[in-house]
Formats: sequence, C-alpha cells, structure tokens
Amino acid sequence: MMSDATFDASQENLMNKEEMIVLLSSFSIEDRKYITEKVNDDQWIKDGYLLSFKEFFKGGTGKATGDKWQTDFINRCKDLSPVVEKTTEYDSLLRKDIAKKLGLFKVNEDSRIEIKLVTIKERYVEGMTGGGAFLQVKPSSADYGLFTVLYYNAALHYFVPYRLISMTPGSANATQGMVPLSTQHRGHLTEGQITCTKTFHKLFFLCKTELSPFMEKLPENLQNFETIIWPDKE
Repeated sequence: MMSDATFDASQENLMNKEEMIVLLSSFSIEDRKYITEKVNDDQWIKDGYLLSFKEFFKGGTGKATGDKWQTDFINRCKDLSPVVEKTTEYDSLLRKDIAKKLGLFKVNEDSRIEIKLVTIKERYVEGMTGGGAFLQVKPSSADYGLFTVLYYNAALHYFVPYRLISMTPGSANATQGMVPLSTQHRGHLTEGQITCTKTFHKLFFLCKTELSPFMEKLPENLQNFETIIWPDKE
C-alpha cells in the first residue's frame, strides 16, 4: 500500500482534473480506497471532529459497527469486564464489588450489561437530548443497559436498570411506571426497541464525553437510577 507521502492533496493545483483522473486510474483499487479514506479523514479533522468518532459512522449502525462499539467500549471502560462465554445475550459484566462501590442495588453477584449505540449524523449542540432508537433491547437477558447516542463531536451516555423496562414489547403490553418497549420484529416477545425521547434523556442521562466516544469509568451514585418511575404520559 502507498505511504502517506505518496499522495499530497495540495498537488491538485499542479494538474487539471483530466490529469488527476489519469493519475488515479494508474493506482490499484486498494490504493484508491486508501486515498479516499485519507481525504475523508482530512476533511473530518478540518470540520473540527476527532477521528475516534468517525469510525463509527462509516457503516451505519449495523452488526459490524455494533460489535466494534461493544468491544471498544468494554476495553476503554475500566469498570467493565469482558464476557468469556460468547454465547451470552448480554455484552459485558460489572463485578459485584464495583457495583457496590457505585451504589447499585444488585451486589450479590456480577451484573449483566447490555451495550447499545445510536449514531446521529450531525454536530452536537448544547441542549440536544439524544434521539433515535436503541434496537434489539432484551430486558430479560441483562440487568443494566449502557446506551450511547453518538454525534460527530460528542457522545451522550445513558444508564438503564432493565427491571424498569416493560418485559414484553408492544403498546398493549406496556406496564405503568416502566419504560415502554416498542415492537421491533413482529411476533418477537423477548426483545424490542427503546426510543431516546426527551423523557428518556431526562430520566436516564448519565454523562457526556467529547474528547472520546467512550467513558473511562462509570460515575458513582448510580443508585439514583434504580428508583426512576416512568411517567404515565410523556
């Protein structure tokens, strides 16, 4: 693959577009992809954003992006432990000693954590309250959720005790005082989606990070989230 010094975008001024096309056509497909990626990276930086955010906007919020987000989140957040059993439906573990230190109710055993991401393709402006929907939420398979709404320049993090979520998706199955779980797949009774509404943001917002898309550690006093009551009307 070509080195960074092989292509200098400033040389564009020294040749016309036709000459540029001829030059680029002489490169391999791999090199052309590399050039495109470098130009995109340079523009991203010029727009004032960090490259550590950019990689999660490349392919939307598909499985590959979601898997990478979960892995990187666990590696960066010191309070989380990776899951040894790859067949589990949750993504990480919070050791009981750490849960006790953070003030959580469940301290007799390790807590199961589900990690979710939503990307919003715009710049965050102070006062924004999230948006989008967290998909494939499985309230019966984990104890807590660490949800993130990722903008180009900021990440809004949320902490959700899963016992506060309606167990069965669908408006007909909503439980009073609990977070509604919307239907995502017809006929699916164990998972659904949760929309990041203004009410959700107000009740479950944990913190905002701007220098990194991840939290290095979880804030203390998480017991405040254990007793939240979802309002009857938003």
